[in-house]
Amino acid sequence: MPAVNGCPSGTVAITHYPAWGDSTACVKVGSRLRLTLATGGSGTWAPVQVMPGGAATVASTTDSAGTMHAMVTPAGATAFCLSTSLTPESPTDPVYSWRLC
Repeated sequence: MPAVNGCPSGTVAITHYPAWGDSTACVKVGSRLRLTLATGGSGTWAPVQVMPGGAATVASTTDSAGTMHAMVTPAGATAFCLSTSLTPESPTDPVYSWRLC
């Protein structure tokens, strides 16, 4: 997935699919990220982790198709990264990791 252009403000929507790889984004202080993490057909996303801890809060839900919807609210102006992984239903398929910084 390409980087989000510029540093938008308000609520910034980012959609991610497992095969896209890692992402980058720049948002203005006071903005929030609305993440949509699709499964690509099967699997389960792990809870989104924030690094460093406390730099943002994450509230998420998963719909019946397995897509995770998360709202990320930064705690301040500190740069942070988000990470998660998608565990496929089949044990022979690879686990997809994702990171957004």
